[in-house]
Amino acid sequence: MARNNEQQNISDVLKDFVKKNKLEKGLNKVNVKEVWNAQMGPAIAKYTDEIQLNEKTLYVSLSS
Repeated sequence: MARNNEQQNISDVLKDFVKKNKLEKGLNKVNVKEVWNAQMGPAIAKYTDEIQLNEKTLYVSLSS
């Protein structure tokens, strides 16, 4: 993080924070849900019960 009048881009600071606190997996899971809903559209999203990302495998549970 920026100290002693050092300036850093907020994006870089956040990336460093995520990496240092090992939060990548949680963020990837959130991104997967957002991307799924955006790509599949509202018709499919409404039937999507659960989305899980486990390592490199995507599990999707649909109600229909």
